[in-house]
Parts: sequence; C-alpha cells; structure tokens
Amino acid sequence: MTADDVRLSHPRERAPDDKPKRGILLRLIRGLAMYLLPVVVIVAGIAGAVHLIRTAPQAQRRTPENPAALVRVEMVRRVSANAVVQAQGTVMPSQEVLLQPRVSGEVTELSPKLVPGGRFKTGEFILQIDRQDYKLAVEKTKSQVAQAEYELKLEQGHQEIARREWELLDMKEQAGALDFELALRKPHLLKATAALEAAKAALREAELNLDRTTIRAPFNCVVRSENVDLGAQVAPQTQLAILVGTDQYWVRAAVPVDHLRWVLFPDEHGEGGSKAAIRQELGTGPQGEWCGMVVRLLSDLEPQGRMARVLISVPDPLNLNEMNKRSHPLLIDAYVSVDIEGREVNDVFALPRTALRQGRQVWIMNGRNELEIRDVDIVWGNRDTLLVRSGMQEGERLVVSDLPAPVAGMALALEEPPPDPMPRTAVISENVRTAHGAGNAGSAQ
Repeated sequence: MTADDVRLSHPRERAPDDKPKRGILLRLIRGLAMYLLPVVVIVAGIAGAVHLIRTAPQAQRRTPENPAALVRVEMVRRVSANAVVQAQGTVMPSQEVLLQPRVSGEVTELSPKLVPGGRFKTGEFILQIDRQDYKLAVEKTKSQVAQAEYELKLEQGHQEIARREWELLDMKEQAGALDFELALRKPHLLKATAALEAAKAALREAELNLDRTTIRAPFNCVVRSENVDLGAQVAPQTQLAILVGTDQYWVRAAVPVDHLRWVLFPDEHGEGGSKAAIRQELGTGPQGEWCGMVVRLLSDLEPQGRMARVLISVPDPLNLNEMNKRSHPLLIDAYVSVDIEGREVNDVFALPRTALRQGRQVWIMNGRNELEIRDVDIVWGNRDTLLVRSGMQEGERLVVSDLPAPVAGMALALEEPPPDPMPRTAVISENVRTAHGAGNAGSAQ
C-alpha cells in the first residue's frame, strides 16, 4: 500500500495548519451576526411601520355639528284673567257666646247634647232650672193684678159719684181748677191706674223669669266647652257653656299691603266682595275646599309680618248641608290656604312663575328653533302665576324647562309637543268660581 492510498483511506485527517483558520472564520461570522442582526431587525420594523402608515385608511374631515338642546314649551295666548291673591289665614268663629242664666236656681234637667262638640239648632232645649219658685211668683203677681183692677174699678165708681155731686152743688164758678180735680177724685184715679200698670208689669216680669228657667240655643251652634252638671246651683253670673255658631265661620287672612288694590271689598249693602277658595291643610295634606267671600278689611296690621288682615266669610263650615260632602269639617284655629279672586286684568299673557328667568326675562323658542332671551313687563304675580303685558307675541313658544348654559341663538328642539294653551291664572279663577257655585247651591238647599 502506498502513501497515497493511506492518505485517501483517512479523509478526516487534515493538516495541522487548517484548524486555526477554521476557528478564526467562525469567530468572524459570530461577530458579524451579533452586530448585523439588531440592525436587520430595526430596518425590518421601520419598513413594516412605513408600509402600515402608507396603506392605513385616511379619516375624512367634517364640520363639527352643533347639537340642539331638548326643551319643553307652552304656547302663549292673550287672555283676560283675574289676579288671584294667595294668602294664609286662621279660622275663627263668626258667632261665639258665653252662655249664662238670667235667673238663679237648681239645674233639674240637661240636654244630652250639652257636651263639647254637641250641636244645637236655633231654639232647641239646652237645660232646665227649677221652676217652682217662679211659678209661685207668677201666681202672687196675678193676685196683685186682680187687687189693682179691683181698686181701679172701685175708684172709677167713686169718681162717677163725685161728678154727680159736683153737678148738684153748682159751684163751678166759685171753685178753682185744683178744687175741681180733687172734687172729681182725678188723682185717686191716676194712682189706681198706675198701681194696675205696675202689677201688670210685675206679672210680665214674673212670667219672663219663669220662661228664663228654660235655656234654649240662641242660634245654630256647636258646644265649644261646658261647665255645668245636673243638680248644680246656678246664678246670673254662672258660666254654663261656650257656644259657637255653625252657619258660618270667619277666616282672618294675612295679605301683603301692596296686594290690597287687587282685592274687592263689599259695599255698604254687603255686596261685591271678592270670592275666595279656602283649603284646610292638616298633617296629612289638604282636607277639603270651601268657598268664601271677602267681607271687610280689618283696621290693624299683623304684628309679626306687618301685613294687612282681610276677613273672609265661609258658610256651612261643618258640612251640615247635604250638598256639601267633604271628608273633614273646617276646624276653628286651623291654618288654611286662601286664594282670593281679585280684579280682572285684560289683554295679558298668563305664564307659570317657573318660566321667569333672571328677574324679568323669559326664554322664547323662535321660528328658527333658536333661543331668544327677552325682557317682559309683569303686571301681576304670585307664587304660581305671572300676568305679563308685553315682551312676547300671540302664539309664540315659551320655554318652560331649564337649560344648563342658555345662550341667545342656541339651537333648540322640542322634547314633546306643546300642551293646549290654558292660562294658569284662568284655571285658578275657575276653581274659585266652581267652589263658590257649589257653596251657593248648598246654601240654597
């Protein structure tokens, strides 16, 4: 075997000088890979980003929209309405008496209705005082009358005899006027006549005292308090009970002085006063509504609020009439709300007070559905309603809802269709008239 054959049979064997070259080449490749790989990654990322940017969809430019604010509106109409004066008042009795006897004696009988809250009609029996002493007094005075009548007739007989004797004596020319009267017994006749009249007066007094032993109701009333029992001894100064009339109560309402010009007061015949609606408010809310009529203006001011005080008459406060069916009667000393229908105001706009902005401004939605801010001329106003003379036109849309940042000219849109134009003041006035009509119907019954 030759040397060449031996070299071919061992091909993995290299010359000793090839091994260092291979190591250097591997290190060179590794170094280049360490520095070139980040560069390649960065270049690839940049290229990808550029490609994404170039191929991304483009946003179209548009003009920003101005969204319209949703509002609620009411159509305004010119009306003729009554100014309604709203007030607070206190219920008080129009008739109240302290029941006292006119005679002394023992109480022998009491009506079962003589208790607080009991009701009596005019002339109905209340209590009875012992009548025996007063019956005896009547009998005694009757005998005195009979005695006086006897003496008068006897004196009349004496006078007739004296007249005849005087004519027989024929002394008319010599006697004076005094002699003539004495001879005819005229003073005696006057004395007997006066005695008879006195006896008759004593009899009438005794009969009155006998009648006064029976105490009856002086008017339709309710017992506010009582202070008598069966068998009690009473005298003319004894307080038996306090009676309050039930035909009508009074409401004393406090009204601002500057509102008095709107209230109508009755004339000297008691006619022409403003109508009023009275609502009693208890712990559970309003308890019934009564009609009333302004009867007079009191002469003093309320001490606390320095407001004028108006007296209002309320018929049938206890709902005794069958036509007036309410859940509760009107209670004395109760606080009530009062709506007084005042003078009529013509050619005005009736607005809810919540529509007033910044003192005397209102918001109007014009024909372009934009906001207009206007000043108005207020003729009358209370806590619910305003009467406006100018500042708006018939049929315009009044904005009644709130806006967070109102600016003149801002776009508006209707939240819901506007309701039918029904002035609030007219509604209140109609309620007052309705209550008054119901009260008149009940009174007629």
